Amino acid sequence: YTGTIDIPEQGAAGIPLHDIRVDLPVVHFEMLDGPSLAVFDGELAATGEISGIFLQSGVEGTFVLAPEAAAADGAAQP
Repeated sequence: YTGTIDIPEQGAAGIPLHDIRVDLPVVHFEMLDGPSLAVFDGELAATGEISGIFLQSGVEGTFVLAPEAAAADGAAQP
């Protein structure tokens, strides 16, 4: 798989994703750009959103990613 991610809050667009793995509904990918490796592990919902946990620089948090069309409509923000 190949992919990119946009993070509007940080003014970042087209960041390449690495080590993308899909075993539905589980999704894993890594982002090498930035201060350190960011690892994302989530689940794909029927709505097309991916939500889960990320780990970067020893800090764990949660994330929700929305498909581009949903984000553009304002229905969900990544």
